[in-house]
Amino acid sequence: MILLMPISTGASLTNISLGVLRALARQGIRLGFFKPIAQAGSDNDSAFDLTSHIIQTYAAIESPPSFSLDFAEQLISQHKMDELLEQIVARFTTYPYEATVIVIEGLVPTQEHPYTHELNGRIAQALNADIVLVVAPGEETLAKLRERLEVATAHFGKSTQQPIAGIIVNRLDAPLHAATPFQPMLG
Repeated sequence: MILLMPISTGASLTNISLGVLRALARQGIRLGFFKPIAQAGSDNDSAFDLTSHIIQTYAAIESPPSFSLDFAEQLISQHKMDELLEQIVARFTTYPYEATVIVIEGLVPTQEHPYTHELNGRIAQALNADIVLVVAPGEETLAKLRERLEVATAHFGKSTQQPIAGIIVNRLDAPLHAATPFQPMLG
């Protein structure tokens, strides 16, 4: 299992998830996907997740439903992080995966949701998933990007005790505001 963990906004996590799934599928690997918490909020304990919808529609990769961000925030605000993690693990373990590799998509850190780094790390730990950090440099110099990756690698490796299996750098030397139409091609 691998958890794709963005360390900043703008990394295009959905595109990265789809790309990783596509690359693994081309190798003939049976895949599963899990987005424990959907980034978009909802009033109930389940929520729509774009990545899950795309892979189920276009690639027939199995995926259990995501918890809503509102549901997760409610438990976190009540100091029930362990209960949230237990529910995530329960949903994950009761789903009948027939996969060799399961890709787990973490939450994107934002100013409105500053706890996502810790939550992503705790989810990786609870599911015993290797971590793949995902980053987009934006306007950063390569030196600054390297520094940020070293800090993130040291932090998540020590705090979660989960291996950092790799780093994906997305949009290196890409135009900052390039609009490209989205075309899912997983099949």
